[in-house]
Amino acid sequence: MRPLNRQARYKTASLTVSINLETNDRQPTRWGEGRLVFRAPVRACHKDPGGIVLCTDATLGDAKILEVYAVRWSSEVDCKEIKQHLGFLKEQSGRYQLAYASVHLAAIR
Repeated sequence: MRPLNRQARYKTASLTVSINLETNDRQPTRWGEGRLVFRAPVRACHKDPGGIVLCTDATLGDAKILEVYAVRWSSEVDCKEIKQHLGFLKEQSGRYQLAYASVHLAAIR
């Protein structure tokens, strides 16, 4: 594994792989290229053991894939917190306020 640059917090390695893009088991396979990016912190850290990111655009570089992943991950965390702390997606409870909030979350998405 190699760091992306001297100031990088992560070292990376990547593989270009063939993956089946078909999600339906009853359909024939659709093979496409993907890129697996393995990342590990430059300094050992028990809070961040590293990880693997799969990207279906094999033309992107390691740094760009990790950058896009970081942006995507922050929005996923925000949505999770909104759902948990504001009561979204619990409209089956019968409370009008929760159904109203769920509709607004759908509009935000």
